[in-house]
Amino acid sequence: VHLETSLSEIGDGKVTVKEKSAVIRGDVNLDGKVDSDDLTMLARHVGGIEEFTNAMSLVNGDTNKDGRVDSDDLTQLARHVGGIEEFPEVG
Repeated sequence: VHLETSLSEIGDGKVTVKEKSAVIRGDVNLDGKVDSDDLTMLARHVGGIEEFTNAMSLVNGDTNKDGRVDSDDLTQLARHVGGIEEFPEVG
């Protein structure tokens, strides 16, 4: 966990920087824990059903830290939530 500037509003091409927030990989619903609720929310985002409305969800949803939130992140989060593996270290 590390601190990163919170980008709390996205839309209309504008991002509002609010404050420093803890980055918790996988915590896309921003409740401070990583669980099946995050997995559901990430699946809906990746599937195009419901986009994230908070930029910190994008930061936390990029579990492999490759700059994109996609099915690779969803797979990694599912394996983490299912207890199969921890998130790997990223450089």
